Amino acid sequence: MASTVATRRVDERLAAYGLTVRQYGLLAQLSLEPELTMAELARQLGIARQSVHQLVSELVRAGHVRRRPGADERSRRLEITDTAHYLLTRIDGPLERVETELLGALAPDEAETLRSLLQRVLAMPRRRGLATRPLTTGPARTGVRDVPACGGRQPPGGWPRPPSRTSRRRRLWTAWRR
Repeated sequence: MASTVATRRVDERLAAYGLTVRQYGLLAQLSLEPELTMAELARQLGIARQSVHQLVSELVRAGHVRRRPGADERSRRLEITDTAHYLLTRIDGPLERVETELLGALAPDEAETLRSLLQRVLAMPRRRGLATRPLTTGPARTGVRDVPACGGRQPPGGWPRPPSRTSRRRRLWTAWRR
């Protein structure tokens, strides 16, 4: 329900820029992780490769994405154009206003808690083909409630780096559109 309301409001704002929520999510992901292949992008976004192919084709026609040769003859790396970078910076203001509308009834600390919880959900490796373990329901060794089931130990490769405010907002919109 909340994702439907959020998607509808964001779609209304993005229509002025000629984008849909899914196209915006794809551009946002490519700006965070440049030069992904279509298969990698499909895994990152958790959607079928055919859907990614269709979205990429639309964005290529609009001049927002370029296909580059990949590691082998069959793969292609995707990169966003300067126009798309500019477009993403212009969209941040309207998306901030939508976020304010959606979270307006929450106190600032409640809104930050919601953002933090969504970031933890997004940090889970469920969409990257890795085995997942549910969150614990009680205190872990660290004394913090609802920490990942690793018991507070640092995962291989370290903890994810906290994203910048802009990339955090893009990841939130990417999560809400699912």
